[in-house]
Amino acid sequence: MKKLLIFLLLSLAFVGSANAVSIKGAFGYQLGQIVEGVKGSHCFGCIEKYNLSKTFVPQKPLPGDFSYYLIATPKDKKVYEIYAIDSSSHDSHDDCSAKHGVFNNIMKIFELKYGFFSKTNTEENIYALGIKWKSLNHSYVNGHREILIRCRSSNSNQHHITITYIDYILEKIQNEEAETALKKELKEREQKFIEDAADYDI
Repeated sequence: MKKLLIFLLLSLAFVGSANAVSIKGAFGYQLGQIVEGVKGSHCFGCIEKYNLSKTFVPQKPLPGDFSYYLIATPKDKKVYEIYAIDSSSHDSHDDCSAKHGVFNNIMKIFELKYGFFSKTNTEENIYALGIKWKSLNHSYVNGHREILIRCRSSNSNQHHITITYIDYILEKIQNEEAETALKKELKEREQKFIEDAADYDI
């Protein structure tokens, strides 16, 4: 009986993974697509990369007040992240787990296409503003790609939503290229400093 139960569970897991919807892209762009006009980021693991991204407006935007970004590898300009953020602060009593409102509608749209999203809760403190945030993260993974939908709510009744499509293989390339570029830049700065230092009459 135990063996039969294990076999059934393994079979269900296999069927579920076989029927998983592949993550190709979103909002009119594909992950891995080469896009001109994206500067690429020489920054890894930092928010500044979004200042170097390409903004766009999709033909069929999501409900809400979202801004949309493409982030690409520095060298080949391959899109490794498609990012959308609800730029408005929702000063309401609705929290991220509410059964109504923009966030609930967003999750319904995504789950109709992709099915089950795993969920985790985290807490963050932004000390500079004295605000405590709670974050509800919804994740759908297919191979080396992931869709991460996050709703953050603060103790001051602010809410915002972020949606990220990411290709982790391309992100690794981005990080390697960014690190190489950063080392080159630091070396050039050091050489210039040495050259400029020789001009001082000391």
